[in-house]
Amino acid sequence: MTFLRPKETSNDGGSGPGSDLGLGPIETHLPLKILLADDEAVNQQLVTRMLRGMGHEVSVVDKGREVVEAWESGDFDLILMDVQMPGMDGLEALAEIRGREASRKDLAPIPILALTAQAMMGDRERCLDAGFDDYLSKSLCPDELNRAFEKWSDPSRRPATPAPAPAIEEADEPFDREKALANLGGDEDLFLEILELFLNDCPRLLAELEVAVGRSDGPATKRLAHTIRGVAGHFSLTRAIESAAALEGFATTGDWPKARQGILTLRLNLDRLFPTLEAVLSTSLSNSERTREDARNGTVDAINR
Repeated sequence: MTFLRPKETSNDGGSGPGSDLGLGPIETHLPLKILLADDEAVNQQLVTRMLRGMGHEVSVVDKGREVVEAWESGDFDLILMDVQMPGMDGLEALAEIRGREASRKDLAPIPILALTAQAMMGDRERCLDAGFDDYLSKSLCPDELNRAFEKWSDPSRRPATPAPAPAIEEADEPFDREKALANLGGDEDLFLEILELFLNDCPRLLAELEVAVGRSDGPATKRLAHTIRGVAGHFSLTRAIESAAALEGFATTGDWPKARQGILTLRLNLDRLFPTLEAVLSTSLSNSERTREDARNGTVDAINR
């Protein structure tokens, strides 16, 4: 939880928007649909009054999970988010949104601006490294908000998004079923069991990994990337193995900008494989069931004879 304190501004007693909060006349040029995330009622009222006084449309939530849900169902131009919230905090919500954006090619990344009262050395860098597009320290004033909104509401003004890692642009990686089966000693039942576990567990592991990267949590990032790399190794998923190994390296050296790109690469490589793996599992289970049914029928026939 962080608290806002409006900067002192001159007020000539006018009755314009926000004058009762001592904000003075407010100019705005870019009406936006903004999602505000803050868990403190005073902050919510103050920032909402500022934003609406500037002509923007504002929706307010007070939990990280609600940010993700509102973003998923809404059509917002920008998110203004407190970093410290109960439950899922701003960093976790950011990682969740960025992960979902990465898995959907039709979705352009939404600008997400960090709000924090902790105006301490290195805060800006930590927020940007975590994946926020910009950083606004408290206290807020309308001019600062206007400058930030003008920068991030106009696509031509936004800094260029870093180019995706080469692996993202490569053709889909073929899945070698026979090689994967050989890795597991030719045990068909074990192959199907491990493949089903992988498909069920991987989304959770990726979500936890995105949170760890968003928090710049080296030990958790290395542990989760190592787990994914190990399981991917059973199935000889070369690109996933390489992406996870690279992510481990970035976490070891503390290169979090590259780690953020690395998690996108890993997710996209796996997302491209999931339909193939699911089809392999479905076909294999169907074939196994038919084989068992044929065996049962053969046994019945032999008994009847």
